[in-house]
Amino acid sequence: MVRLARERVRLSAVFDRLLGRPLPGQRAPQPRRSNPGAVVDCAVYVGGRREPGRPHYADAYARSRRGRDAFVWLGLHEPDPVVMAAVGRTFGLDDLTVEQALADGHRPLQAPLRSLLDQRPDNPPRGLHRWFVDVDARLTRAVDRVAAYDDLLTSIVQSRLAQLAVEQNNDMRKIAAWAAIAATQTGIAGIYGMNFTNMPELHWRYGYPTVLGLMALTAFALHRLFRRSGWL
Repeated sequence: MVRLARERVRLSAVFDRLLGRPLPGQRAPQPRRSNPGAVVDCAVYVGGRREPGRPHYADAYARSRRGRDAFVWLGLHEPDPVVMAAVGRTFGLDDLTVEQALADGHRPLQAPLRSLLDQRPDNPPRGLHRWFVDVDARLTRAVDRVAAYDDLLTSIVQSRLAQLAVEQNNDMRKIAAWAAIAATQTGIAGIYGMNFTNMPELHWRYGYPTVLGLMALTAFALHRLFRRSGWL
C-alpha cells in the first residue's frame, strides 16, 4: 500500500511537471514582466559594464540598488503620462520632473544627470564619474543641436510663409489688373448693347469699327499702365 501511494505521488508529480503546475510546497513561478512599448532600452551597468539581458525597469532598479557600482540605463521614446508616472514612482522622481519630461522631452534630464556628478554619499562612486561626465557632455550637445534645428525649422517656416504672402499679393494684383481691363470692355459693350433710340453711333456708318477700336485702345492703354507699375 505504501509503495502504491508513492507511485501515485510520483505519477502526480510527473503530470504536474508536464502541465506546468507547481509541485507541492513549491511556489508558483512569477510571470516575467515586460517593459512598455515606450521603453526602447533598459540595462543594468555594474562597474562600467553592461550586464546581459533587458530586464523590466523596476527589476533593473532593484538590482542596481543591491550594488554600489551599479546604475540603470533607461531609454524612453515618447512615453505617455501613465508610463512616465510609473517610471517616476519607481525611480523616486518628483511630480515636477515627470511633468517637465512629458512637456520638454530630454531637456529636464540635464538637472538630475548633473546632480549625479556632485560628490554626495548616495551618488555613484568616483570610478563611474567619468562615464556620467561623458553622458552629460553628449546630452548637452544633443540639446544644443535640437535647439539649433528647432530655430532653423522655425526660420524656414517663417520665410516660406513670407514668400507665400508675397506670391499671393502678386497674384491678387494681377487679378485686379485683368479685372480692370475686362471691366472697361464690359462697360463699353454694355452701353451700346442697350439699343437706345437716340444713339447716333448706332446708325453711323463707322460706328461699329470705331467702338471696337476704342475698346482695343482702352485695353492696350490699361495694359501698358499696369505693366509699367509692376502689376502685370
